[in-house]
Amino acid sequence: VVCDGTDLTPKIQDLKPQCLVFLNIPRYCAGTMPWGNPGEHHDFEPQRHDDGCLEVIGFTMTSLAALQVGGHGERLHQCREVVLTTSKAIPMQVDGEPCKLGASCIRISLRNQANMVQKTKRRNSMPVLNDQQPIPERLRIRVSRIGMHDYEALHYDKEKLKEASVPLGIIVVPGDSDLELC
Repeated sequence: VVCDGTDLTPKIQDLKPQCLVFLNIPRYCAGTMPWGNPGEHHDFEPQRHDDGCLEVIGFTMTSLAALQVGGHGERLHQCREVVLTTSKAIPMQVDGEPCKLGASCIRISLRNQANMVQKTKRRNSMPVLNDQQPIPERLRIRVSRIGMHDYEALHYDKEKLKEASVPLGIIVVPGDSDLELC
């Protein structure tokens, strides 16, 4: 495994992981957080979905089991590109889909990221009086257009992406709109 030119093979051989996970999102496997709490490890930056980095995480059998109760894997590296070379067939998953991959050289990097709007979930079924957030009367969502060539070239830099985009207008929806039905 080579991350941005750094060979992690000796580190991986010392760890003897059961599996390696390459993520660009903080949650995985039914809501677990394999990278763990960013504040507890100062050798790495906090994990973010929009920073253009992949997190490389190793799991032993013990850390894989502990993941379901709040544990995390061994943080190996943060990088923009991973080259994974195998000399024999290995089982693997891509977005949860299992397959068996023959000996090969795999290049992993990010492509075509887009911002999303997420509906917030209640933490419990009973509202807490002092925990309620005020609901705005209206939500104003700015909409812009950008060509695929510009998007692919600039998607890691939000400011340049905004500069290259063409404003189309603003969508106004009621503040209490159900985002699943908008």
